[in-house]
Amino acid sequence: MIEILQQYGFTEKEAKIYLAWLELGSAPASSIARQANEIRSTVYSILKEFKKQGIVQEIKRKEVSYFSV
Repeated sequence: MIEILQQYGFTEKEAKIYLAWLELGSAPASSIARQANEIRSTVYSILKEFKKQGIVQEIKRKEVSYFSV
């Protein structure tokens, strides 16, 4: 699946994070980072780029940002 996403322009890390995020549904970056086995700051950076592209929506719940499709 990562290879398929890379054919659409995702980097390997972006693909890993995207797939982890899809598995979890709406989740905070820390959970996505754990699922993707990536550093949380890397996940935040990639989610920020996804947000600019309109791929992700950020929702605040009790001062915690949740990201959803």
